[in-house]
Amino acid sequence: PPEPGATWQAGAWARDRPADAALMRELAAVPYGIWLNDQDVRAKVAAAVGKGGVPVFVADYLPGGECLPRGAKTPAAYLDWTRAVAGQIGDNPAVVILEPDSLAKVPGTKECTMEGTERDRLKLVSEALDVYKSHPGIAVYLDGAQKDWPAMTDMTRRLVGAGIDRADGFFLNVQSFARTEAVVRYGTRLSTCVDQLRHGRTGCSQHRVGDVTGLPRFVVDTSRNGRGGWSPPAKYSDPQTWCNPPGRGLGPRPTTQTGEQLVDAYLWINRAGTSNGHCRRGTQGDKDPERGVVAPPAGTWWGALALERAKLADPPLG
Repeated sequence: PPEPGATWQAGAWARDRPADAALMRELAAVPYGIWLNDQDVRAKVAAAVGKGGVPVFVADYLPGGECLPRGAKTPAAYLDWTRAVAGQIGDNPAVVILEPDSLAKVPGTKECTMEGTERDRLKLVSEALDVYKSHPGIAVYLDGAQKDWPAMTDMTRRLVGAGIDRADGFFLNVQSFARTEAVVRYGTRLSTCVDQLRHGRTGCSQHRVGDVTGLPRFVVDTSRNGRGGWSPPAKYSDPQTWCNPPGRGLGPRPTTQTGEQLVDAYLWINRAGTSNGHCRRGTQGDKDPERGVVAPPAGTWWGALALERAKLADPPLG
């Protein structure tokens, strides 16, 4: 379905801001990931499956997901929810992006001090993977986090422990703005490391490999990486480069024609026009010092941000 925020924005600006409205219509037409993050997902799944094609669903209901007190109340409730989602997709072809940050922010590790253990998190992700893969039409990608974070050795171990052998691959860059080329290079190295660990070898090549036969494949979120990451001024004690960074643009459009041996697709997993929440960058007050305004809550559509990214899209929209 069309991106709802961009569709609404195009209508709101149609009379007084026709050029901006046209950009929003272009943005609305780009296929995007459908986030499933509450108990009532039947309508979302039914609408996407009914459109034909191959919908991309983002499962985001893990207990303690993103190292926050959110998601399902218990592992058992989460697996019940997972079975319901998978059952509704049924025999239809679909892609499931399985829990962004689930292997990056693991409870009981330096990335997440929430109570829990890596073993329990990997077990739960692995069980959810098996639920989806019991439906042959569902392709599942595990969390590969982002370029250079967390440490590659940690991500390699977690991907193997979560069942990368049974998945269709991993995904990268959902919470980041790194340029596509850099992410592809990183993903190729990570794939090499995973392959070596699952075959009982330690260490991994830091160079692009020639023969990629049998290596894990991956997809890249290109929704917001057209201009690469933000280089903040030194004045901020906590620049929050991930949080509504200024001057960023939409990236390459979704496609399976990537020209890269290991990359199954470029996808717009994140919604390109939604806020990351309040970004104080280590300063006092609620305003973002880079923008001079208080940003909308996390996950909220933000027309000004969407327009900025649409205008700075690389390649351009249209």
